[in-house]
Amino acid sequence: MAEAVRVLVTSIVIFAAGVVMGFRFTQGIPATLLMLVVPIVFGMGFAMMVTVLATLSTKIPLVEMVSIVCTLLMFFNSGFVPVMAYPTWLQPIVANQPMSCAIDTMRALAVGGPLAEPMIKTLAWSLGMFLLFLVPAIRGYRRAAQQG
Repeated sequence: MAEAVRVLVTSIVIFAAGVVMGFRFTQGIPATLLMLVVPIVFGMGFAMMVTVLATLSTKIPLVEMVSIVCTLLMFFNSGFVPVMAYPTWLQPIVANQPMSCAIDTMRALAVGGPLAEPMIKTLAWSLGMFLLFLVPAIRGYRRAAQQG
């Protein structure tokens, strides 16, 4: 829950900064509120994965692994460069990676455009990560509590 609150507060600050710089939400209040939910849902799935990595072993270079993956996802997504600008062979990867799906969902909620497909992909990625890593995270927490 703390991660969800952190993501919500961070998102509100980022959205507020965007509004101060001139960004306007054009799809109405419900879409704007739903746009705040997207990073929370995505963040919970990602946080579950990181929790599993953190509880697996102290020998795993967690920070380095997560940093490399996040950097790759941040450089190869639809937020900075349109998918069509990437090489043809890379476009399907960029279009369907989790961060691009969330970005496209938030873009559609903020300024319009196709919503159903990116939202379904975002929910699938987020729920998939959450469900895949939920049991290992619980086991990791239990193991850590018993050792500590």
